[in-house]
Amino acid sequence: MKFIAYSAQNTPLSGGPEPRPLYAGTPESRALREEFLSAAGNLNQRIADDPAIDPFAMRRYMSQLGRSLTRYDFEDFPDNAESWAAGASVLFLDEQGELYDVRRRNILAGEAPAAILNARALDRAQSIRNTLSKQGFLVDFSAIPVPDVAEMLLPAASDVVDRIVCLAVLVDIARELWRGKNPDIQAMADRYDLALVTLTDSEQRLFELFSRIAPLDREQRHSGMMAVAEVLDQAIVVETLAWCVGLLGDEDIPKDRIGTAHAHPVNLVNPKALFVPKRLLARSLEELYRSASYRTLEEICTAHEYISTLDRLALTQREALAGGDDVKGEILGESQVATVRMRALAFTWLTLPYASWDELVERSNRLS
Repeated sequence: MKFIAYSAQNTPLSGGPEPRPLYAGTPESRALREEFLSAAGNLNQRIADDPAIDPFAMRRYMSQLGRSLTRYDFEDFPDNAESWAAGASVLFLDEQGELYDVRRRNILAGEAPAAILNARALDRAQSIRNTLSKQGFLVDFSAIPVPDVAEMLLPAASDVVDRIVCLAVLVDIARELWRGKNPDIQAMADRYDLALVTLTDSEQRLFELFSRIAPLDREQRHSGMMAVAEVLDQAIVVETLAWCVGLLGDEDIPKDRIGTAHAHPVNLVNPKALFVPKRLLARSLEELYRSASYRTLEEICTAHEYISTLDRLALTQREALAGGDDVKGEILGESQVATVRMRALAFTWLTLPYASWDELVERSNRLS
Protein backbone atom coordinates (compact mmCIF):
# COMPACT_ATOMS: atom_id res chain seq x y z
CA MET A 1 0.00 0.00 0.00
CA LYS A 2 1.29 3.44 -0.89
CA PHE A 3 1.82 6.11 1.74
CA ILE A 4 2.28 9.86 1.50
CA ALA A 5 4.42 11.57 4.14
CA TYR A 6 3.77 15.24 4.85
CA SER A 7 6.57 17.20 6.48
CA ALA A 8 6.24 20.62 8.12
CA GLN A 9 9.60 21.84 6.87
CA ASN A 10 10.94 22.92 3.50
CA THR A 11 14.40 21.46 4.10
CA PRO A 12 14.51 18.07 2.30
CA LEU A 13 14.68 14.98 4.51
CA SER A 14 17.54 12.81 3.29
CA GLY A 15 17.45 9.08 2.61
CA GLY A 16 13.91 8.98 1.28
CA PRO A 17 11.90 9.81 -1.83
CA GLU A 18 12.27 13.04 -3.73
CA PRO A 19 10.70 15.96 -1.82
CA ARG A 20 7.68 17.52 -3.54
CA PRO A 21 6.96 21.04 -2.21
CA LEU A 22 3.35 22.12 -1.73
CA TYR A 23 4.01 25.85 -2.02
CA ALA A 24 6.52 26.24 -4.85
CA GLY A 25 4.19 28.27 -7.05
CA THR A 26 4.31 25.71 -9.88
CA PRO A 27 1.35 23.92 -11.49
CA GLU A 28 2.53 20.66 -9.90
CA SER A 29 2.76 22.13 -6.40
CA ARG A 30 -0.68 23.70 -6.75
CA ALA A 31 -2.11 20.32 -7.76
CA LEU A 32 -0.36 18.63 -4.83
CA ARG A 33 -1.66 21.30 -2.49
CA GLU A 34 -5.22 20.82 -3.73
CA GLU A 35 -4.89 17.08 -3.13
CA PHE A 36 -3.50 17.74 0.35
CA LEU A 37 -6.28 20.17 1.25
CA SER A 38 -8.90 17.72 0.00
CA ALA A 39 -7.42 14.93 2.14
CA ALA A 40 -7.26 17.20 5.19
CA GLY A 41 -10.87 18.25 4.58
CA ASN A 42 -11.95 14.61 4.46
CA LEU A 43 -10.18 13.96 7.76
CA ASN A 44 -11.85 16.96 9.39
CA GLN A 45 -15.24 15.79 8.12
CA ARG A 46 -14.66 12.32 9.49
CA ILE A 47 -13.66 13.75 12.87
CA ALA A 48 -16.81 15.88 12.91
CA ASP A 49 -19.11 13.01 11.89
CA ASP A 50 -17.73 10.10 13.93
CA PRO A 51 -18.84 10.27 17.59
CA ALA A 52 -16.14 7.74 18.49
CA ILE A 53 -13.40 10.23 17.59
CA ASP A 54 -12.50 12.80 20.24
CA PRO A 55 -12.04 16.16 18.45
CA PHE A 56 -9.88 17.42 21.33
CA ALA A 57 -7.47 14.53 20.89
CA MET A 58 -7.33 15.12 17.14
CA ARG A 59 -6.72 18.87 17.28
CA ARG A 60 -2.97 18.60 17.87
CA TYR A 61 -2.55 16.20 14.93
CA MET A 62 -4.69 18.22 12.54
CA SER A 63 -2.80 21.36 13.53
CA GLN A 64 0.44 19.47 12.90
CA LEU A 65 -0.84 18.28 9.52
CA GLY A 66 -1.95 21.80 8.64
CA ARG A 67 1.62 23.03 8.88
CA SER A 68 2.77 20.67 6.12
CA LEU A 69 5.04 22.17 3.46
CA THR A 70 6.54 19.16 1.67
CA ARG A 71 5.26 15.80 0.43
CA TYR A 72 7.11 12.48 0.04
CA ASP A 73 5.64 9.47 -1.79
CA PHE A 74 6.45 5.98 -0.46
CA GLU A 75 5.54 2.62 -2.02
CA ASP A 76 5.02 1.24 1.50
CA PHE A 77 5.35 2.46 5.06
CA PRO A 78 9.12 2.87 5.63
CA ASP A 79 10.67 0.67 8.30
CA ASN A 80 12.94 3.53 9.30
CA ALA A 81 10.23 6.19 9.36
CA GLU A 82 11.14 7.51 12.80
CA SER A 83 14.86 7.84 12.09
CA TRP A 84 14.15 9.18 8.57
CA ALA A 85 11.96 11.96 10.01
CA ALA A 86 14.85 12.84 12.35
CA GLY A 87 12.64 14.77 14.75
CA ALA A 88 10.83 16.73 12.03
CA SER A 89 7.06 17.08 12.10
CA VAL A 90 5.94 14.23 9.81
CA LEU A 91 2.59 12.46 9.41
CA PHE A 92 1.61 9.72 6.93
CA LEU A 93 -1.57 9.20 4.91
CA ASP A 94 -2.39 5.87 3.27
CA GLU A 95 -4.52 5.26 0.18
CA GLN A 96 -7.67 4.88 2.31
CA GLY A 97 -7.12 8.25 3.95
CA GLU A 98 -5.98 6.89 7.31
CA LEU A 99 -3.56 9.09 9.25
CA TYR A 100 -0.44 7.68 10.96
CA ASP A 101 2.43 9.00 13.02
CA VAL A 102 6.05 7.98 12.39
CA ARG A 103 5.56 4.83 14.50
CA ARG A 104 2.69 3.75 12.24
CA ARG A 105 0.09 4.28 14.92
CA ASN A 106 -3.33 4.94 13.41
CA ILE A 107 -4.24 8.31 14.84
CA LEU A 108 -7.99 8.42 14.14
CA ALA A 109 -8.37 4.88 15.47
CA GLY A 110 -6.95 6.05 18.79
CA GLU A 111 -3.71 4.09 18.58
CA ALA A 112 -1.59 7.24 19.01
CA PRO A 113 -1.36 8.76 22.49
CA ALA A 114 -4.65 10.60 22.97
CA ALA A 115 -4.66 14.12 24.33
CA ILE A 116 -6.73 14.00 27.50
CA LEU A 117 -9.64 16.40 27.51
CA ASN A 118 -7.89 19.33 29.11
CA ALA A 119 -9.32 20.03 32.54
CA ARG A 120 -8.07 23.61 32.39
CA ALA A 121 -10.04 24.20 29.18
CA LEU A 122 -13.22 22.86 30.77
CA ASP A 123 -12.73 24.85 33.98
CA ARG A 124 -11.94 27.99 32.01
CA ALA A 125 -15.07 27.67 29.87
CA GLN A 126 -17.26 26.86 32.86
CA SER A 127 -15.99 29.90 34.78
CA ILE A 128 -16.56 32.29 31.86
CA ARG A 129 -20.00 30.89 31.09
CA ASN A 130 -21.02 31.09 34.75
CA THR A 131 -19.93 34.73 34.86
CA LEU A 132 -21.87 35.64 31.71
CA SER A 133 -24.92 33.69 32.87
CA LYS A 134 -24.99 35.64 36.14
CA GLN A 135 -24.94 38.83 34.06
CA GLY A 136 -28.09 37.69 32.26
CA PHE A 137 -26.58 36.31 29.03
CA LEU A 138 -27.99 32.89 28.09
CA VAL A 139 -24.80 31.29 26.82
CA ASP A 140 -24.45 27.71 25.58
CA PHE A 141 -23.00 25.61 28.42
CA SER A 142 -22.82 22.51 26.19
CA ALA A 143 -20.50 24.00 23.55
CA ILE A 144 -17.01 22.52 23.16
CA PRO A 145 -14.51 24.76 24.97
CA VAL A 146 -11.52 26.36 23.30
CA PRO A 147 -8.70 23.86 23.94
CA ASP A 148 -5.32 24.88 25.28
CA VAL A 149 -2.94 25.96 22.55
CA ALA A 150 0.65 24.79 22.41
CA GLU A 151 3.22 27.50 21.82
CA MET A 152 4.77 25.44 19.04
CA LEU A 153 1.50 25.64 17.09
CA LEU A 154 1.28 29.43 17.24
CA PRO A 155 2.88 31.47 14.48
CA ALA A 156 6.15 33.18 15.33
CA ALA A 157 5.64 36.54 17.03
CA SER A 158 7.35 38.19 14.05
CA ASP A 159 4.71 36.66 11.74
CA VAL A 160 2.01 38.19 13.93
CA VAL A 161 3.74 41.57 13.64
CA ASP A 162 3.75 41.12 9.83
CA ARG A 163 -0.04 40.70 9.94
CA ILE A 164 -0.42 43.64 12.33
CA VAL A 165 1.61 45.93 10.07
CA CYS A 166 -0.37 44.97 6.95
CA LEU A 167 -3.69 45.56 8.66
CA ALA A 168 -2.58 48.69 10.53
CA VAL A 169 -1.43 50.40 7.32
CA LEU A 170 -4.69 49.54 5.54
CA VAL A 171 -6.79 50.70 8.50
CA ASP A 172 -4.86 53.96 8.77
CA ILE A 173 -5.31 54.62 5.04
CA ALA A 174 -9.03 53.82 5.35
CA ARG A 175 -9.34 56.17 8.33
CA GLU A 176 -7.84 59.03 6.31
CA LEU A 177 -10.14 58.29 3.37
CA TRP A 178 -13.15 58.19 5.69
CA ARG A 179 -12.18 61.66 6.96
CA GLY A 180 -12.09 62.95 3.39
CA LYS A 181 -8.29 63.21 3.31
CA ASN A 182 -5.98 62.28 0.43
CA PRO A 183 -3.26 60.11 2.03
CA ASP A 184 0.00 59.45 0.20
CA ILE A 185 -0.60 55.73 -0.07
CA GLN A 186 2.60 54.84 -1.90
CA ALA A 187 4.67 56.72 0.67
CA MET A 188 3.01 54.73 3.46
CA ALA A 189 3.69 51.49 1.59
CA ASP A 190 7.36 52.41 1.23
CA ARG A 191 7.68 53.57 4.83
CA TYR A 192 6.39 50.29 6.23
CA ASP A 193 8.10 48.02 3.69
CA LEU A 194 4.87 46.52 2.39
CA ALA A 195 6.90 45.09 -0.48
CA LEU A 196 8.56 42.84 2.13
CA VAL A 197 5.55 42.26 4.38
CA THR A 198 3.24 40.17 2.22
CA LEU A 199 -0.24 41.50 1.59
CA THR A 200 -2.87 38.88 0.84
CA ASP A 201 -4.61 38.91 -2.54
CA SER A 202 -7.67 40.71 -1.17
CA GLU A 203 -5.51 43.22 0.70
CA GLN A 204 -3.56 43.94 -2.47
CA ARG A 205 -6.85 44.64 -4.25
CA LEU A 206 -7.92 46.94 -1.40
CA PHE A 207 -4.60 48.75 -1.61
CA GLU A 208 -5.11 49.29 -5.34
CA LEU A 209 -8.71 50.42 -4.79
CA PHE A 210 -7.66 52.94 -2.14
CA SER A 211 -4.91 54.24 -4.43
CA ARG A 212 -7.50 54.84 -7.16
CA ILE A 213 -10.06 56.63 -5.01
CA ALA A 214 -7.64 58.68 -2.86
CA PRO A 215 -7.29 61.54 -5.40
CA LEU A 216 -11.06 61.75 -5.91
CA ASP A 217 -13.38 64.07 -4.02
CA ARG A 218 -15.81 62.76 -1.41
CA GLU A 219 -18.70 62.39 -3.88
CA GLN A 220 -16.66 60.36 -6.36
CA ARG A 221 -15.34 58.06 -3.61
CA HIS A 222 -18.81 56.71 -2.88
CA SER A 223 -18.31 53.38 -4.69
CA GLY A 224 -15.31 52.47 -2.56
CA MET A 225 -16.59 53.56 0.83
CA MET A 226 -18.14 50.19 1.69
CA ALA A 227 -14.69 48.61 1.42
CA VAL A 228 -13.28 51.47 3.51
CA ALA A 229 -15.84 50.78 6.25
CA GLU A 230 -15.07 47.04 6.28
CA VAL A 231 -11.36 47.76 6.67
CA LEU A 232 -12.02 50.17 9.54
CA ASP A 233 -13.68 47.29 11.44
CA GLN A 234 -10.37 45.44 11.33
CA ALA A 235 -8.82 47.96 13.73
CA ILE A 236 -10.16 45.57 16.38
CA VAL A 237 -8.15 42.72 14.84
CA VAL A 238 -5.02 44.89 15.03
CA GLU A 239 -5.77 45.68 18.67
CA THR A 240 -6.36 42.02 19.57
CA LEU A 241 -3.24 40.66 17.85
CA ALA A 242 -1.12 43.47 19.31
CA TRP A 243 -2.38 42.52 22.77
CA CYS A 244 -1.53 38.84 22.18
CA VAL A 245 2.12 39.62 21.40
CA GLY A 246 2.52 42.21 24.14
CA LEU A 247 2.59 45.34 21.98
CA LEU A 248 -0.39 46.62 23.99
CA GLY A 249 -0.45 46.33 27.77
CA ASP A 250 -3.19 46.06 30.38
CA GLU A 251 -3.39 49.85 30.51
CA ASP A 252 -4.24 49.83 26.78
CA ILE A 253 -6.71 46.94 26.91
CA PRO A 254 -7.96 46.38 30.48
CA LYS A 255 -8.57 42.83 31.62
CA ASP A 256 -12.33 43.36 31.88
CA ARG A 257 -12.35 44.36 28.19
CA ILE A 258 -10.27 41.49 26.82
CA GLY A 259 -11.95 38.99 29.16
CA THR A 260 -9.09 37.77 31.34
CA ALA A 261 -10.57 39.10 34.60
CA HIS A 262 -13.91 40.57 35.76
CA ALA A 263 -15.22 40.22 32.21
CA HIS A 264 -18.48 41.93 31.30
CA PRO A 265 -19.72 42.65 27.76
CA VAL A 266 -20.58 46.21 28.81
CA ASN A 267 -16.81 46.83 28.86
CA LEU A 268 -16.15 44.98 25.60
CA VAL A 269 -16.00 47.86 23.13
CA ASN A 270 -12.99 50.16 22.92
CA PRO A 271 -14.30 53.52 21.64
CA LYS A 272 -10.75 54.47 20.65
CA ALA A 273 -9.88 51.23 18.83
CA LEU A 274 -9.72 53.09 15.52
CA PHE A 275 -6.66 54.98 16.74
CA VAL A 276 -4.72 51.88 17.83
CA PRO A 277 -3.21 51.15 14.37
CA LYS A 278 -1.89 54.73 14.10
CA ARG A 279 -0.36 54.49 17.59
CA LEU A 280 1.38 51.26 16.70
CA LEU A 281 2.67 52.63 13.39
CA ALA A 282 4.11 55.63 15.24
CA ARG A 283 6.67 53.20 16.66
CA SER A 284 9.51 52.06 14.44
CA LEU A 285 9.21 48.70 12.73
CA GLU A 286 12.41 47.62 14.48
CA GLU A 287 10.84 48.36 17.85
CA LEU A 288 7.65 46.47 17.00
CA TYR A 289 9.54 43.34 15.95
CA ARG A 290 11.97 43.59 18.85
CA SER A 291 9.25 44.10 21.47
CA ALA A 292 6.82 41.43 20.26
CA SER A 293 6.58 38.48 22.62
CA TYR A 294 3.59 36.29 23.41
CA ARG A 295 1.59 36.76 26.56
CA THR A 296 1.07 33.63 28.63
CA LEU A 297 -0.89 30.87 26.91
CA GLU A 298 -3.40 30.99 29.77
CA GLU A 299 -4.17 34.65 29.04
CA ILE A 300 -4.56 33.97 25.32
CA CYS A 301 -6.77 30.92 25.90
CA THR A 302 -8.96 32.77 28.41
CA ALA A 303 -9.47 35.74 26.09
CA HIS A 304 -10.16 33.34 23.21
CA GLU A 305 -12.73 31.37 25.23
CA TYR A 306 -14.47 34.58 26.30
CA ILE A 307 -14.82 35.79 22.73
CA SER A 308 -15.79 32.35 21.38
CA THR A 309 -18.59 32.11 23.94
CA LEU A 310 -19.86 35.57 23.01
CA ASP A 311 -19.49 34.83 19.29
CA ARG A 312 -21.77 31.78 19.58
CA LEU A 313 -24.23 33.84 21.62
CA ALA A 314 -24.23 36.67 19.05
CA LEU A 315 -24.88 34.23 16.20
CA THR A 316 -27.75 32.58 18.09
CA GLN A 317 -29.30 35.94 18.90
CA ARG A 318 -29.01 37.21 15.32
CA GLU A 319 -30.60 34.03 13.96
CA ALA A 320 -33.49 34.38 16.41
CA LEU A 321 -34.04 38.04 15.56
CA ALA A 322 -33.88 37.29 11.82
CA GLY A 323 -36.56 34.63 12.30
CA GLY A 324 -38.80 37.01 14.20
CA ASP A 325 -38.35 35.13 17.49
CA ASP A 326 -37.98 36.68 20.91
CA VAL A 327 -34.49 36.65 22.40
CA LYS A 328 -34.37 35.75 26.06
CA GLY A 329 -31.78 37.24 28.35
CA GLU A 330 -29.47 40.18 27.75
CA ILE A 331 -28.89 41.07 24.09
CA LEU A 332 -25.52 42.05 22.67
CA GLY A 333 -25.61 45.44 20.98
CA GLU A 334 -24.47 46.17 17.45
CA SER A 335 -21.08 47.57 18.48
CA GLN A 336 -20.51 44.63 20.82
CA VAL A 337 -21.31 42.14 18.05
CA ALA A 338 -18.92 43.92 15.67
CA THR A 339 -16.16 43.78 18.28
CA VAL A 340 -16.81 40.11 19.02
CA ARG A 341 -16.74 39.23 15.32
CA MET A 342 -13.37 40.90 14.74
CA ARG A 343 -11.83 39.53 17.95
CA ALA A 344 -12.98 36.04 16.96
CA LEU A 345 -11.36 36.54 13.55
CA ALA A 346 -8.07 37.49 15.21
CA PHE A 347 -8.02 34.49 17.55
CA THR A 348 -9.07 32.08 14.81
CA TRP A 349 -6.19 33.22 12.61
CA LEU A 350 -3.77 33.07 15.53
CA THR A 351 -4.66 29.50 16.51
CA LEU A 352 -4.98 28.24 12.92
CA PRO A 353 -1.85 29.85 11.46
CA TYR A 354 -2.00 28.06 8.12
CA ALA A 355 -5.60 29.01 7.46
CA SER A 356 -6.04 31.55 4.68
CA TRP A 357 -6.58 35.05 6.04
CA ASP A 358 -8.78 35.95 3.08
CA GLU A 359 -10.95 32.87 3.62
CA LEU A 360 -11.32 33.65 7.33
CA VAL A 361 -12.36 37.23 6.52
CA GLU A 362 -14.86 35.98 3.93
CA ARG A 363 -16.32 33.52 6.46
CA SER A 364 -16.55 36.26 9.09
CA ASN A 365 -18.36 38.53 6.63
CA ARG A 366 -20.84 35.77 5.75
CA LEU A 367 -21.69 35.28 9.42
CA SER A 368 -22.05 38.99 10.14
